[in-house]
Amino acid sequence: MRPGDHISCTLWDILIQQYMSNGNAPTLQRVCSCEENCRRTYTDWTAVSPETTETGVADLFYTVLFNGADVNFIEDEACCNAWRTPVLHDAINCAVMSCRWNKDDKYMGFREFSTKEKSVEALGVLKKMLDMGADVKALDSYGNSGLNRFALQAKQILPSYNYVEHREGKDRIFTEELHEDLRSVLQALKDAGADDSYKAPNLGYSVREFCSEGSISILFDEVFG
Repeated sequence: MRPGDHISCTLWDILIQQYMSNGNAPTLQRVCSCEENCRRTYTDWTAVSPETTETGVADLFYTVLFNGADVNFIEDEACCNAWRTPVLHDAINCAVMSCRWNKDDKYMGFREFSTKEKSVEALGVLKKMLDMGADVKALDSYGNSGLNRFALQAKQILPSYNYVEHREGKDRIFTEELHEDLRSVLQALKDAGADDSYKAPNLGYSVREFCSEGSISILFDEVFG
């Protein structure tokens, strides 16, 4: 890829995936999965020089941001995928999955995933996008806001919850580290104007109501009051 070329519309997905994989430099040459049928808009995506792949994923993110990438990018309605998300939602997913989550079972014992450094790095990318004007209230094609995305993703790494018996499972532990990391992400979203009273049409109740029980309710009570 040469400076001045346009970046594939999957670049953000590539970068996000790298946070949740082995940390190898992303391949910028990957093409859009829609191939020739894709009619997404590329005009706001500025090129990244090949040299930036050697500086790490966070540096590549910042290079893309500071070279004019649209922080409110979302696939065009003509895209072949029914589920289209604002790029900020990818950054939210990344920040959540970079938190120090864990699994605890009798066979493998307690295992923690991610590190403090990765959590801080991913949160920094999210905050930078918000500072640059990314709309925290932007909706995906199913009507989910950024706060909905946080809640849905956070529930994947928090202790499972039985809504019939109103108790948490023992498959994961709500550690101090996970608590700290997730609260920092949620606080960043609140500071950017996230609305916990918003009702996504596919859910029928507010984000706060969706997070009224279990460990995730602790986070929302602390951050939103």
